[in-house]
Amino acid sequence: MDNCVADMRIHSGDRPFTCQKYDYRAAQKISITRHIRNHSGERPFTCQKCDYRAAEDFYNAIHWGERPFTCQKCDYRAAQKISITRHMRNHSGDRPLTCPKCYYRAARKISITRHMRNHSGERPFTCQKCDYRAAEDFYNASHERQLRIYSGDRPFTCQKCDYRAAQKISITRHMRNHSGDRPFTCQQCDYRAAQKISITRHMRVHAKSN
Repeated sequence: MDNCVADMRIHSGDRPFTCQKYDYRAAQKISITRHIRNHSGERPFTCQKCDYRAAEDFYNAIHWGERPFTCQKCDYRAAQKISITRHMRNHSGDRPLTCPKCYYRAARKISITRHMRNHSGERPFTCQKCDYRAAEDFYNASHERQLRIYSGDRPFTCQKCDYRAAQKISITRHMRNHSGDRPFTCQQCDYRAAQKISITRHMRVHAKSN
């Protein structure tokens, strides 16, 4: 019943659940809960082999490199079924959502929402340390990271040495130097790596040999 109500809200455009910080609205309460984690920094889902934490369970699957859902037309794999549905629109060219102010069409509603900010000039995401405003939370987060880097602020510290970092992910990666943890594995040989980028670079060796 709840799923039916949620589906009806999506079709009708009803968004009864609101964010108290920004003008984000949602058809489902779970969407607000997930959205709030962008503000709070809450990461309730934890990796069992390292100190990686995620806001959503499927990010843990991505962290481990799990991609159980596959595209039938190419080698694309995804951690979520909805990602495959969206990806298939790249093959079909389906763009069911339209902008009411121009000819822009999109496969995803979030793309329309972001696009509309080009018309409205809306910049709902604000920096906590200056008057910078952004149309996307991603850009604001990136801006704040850059402020920490350029200011020399290193709030995240290693518990085993004097290494300090501007980003928590940097500490997570650094700790693997102490633990020797290599969670990322090559599918073609026994090479293991502490960082995903290392696997990406390593795979080029196999690509060249083929």
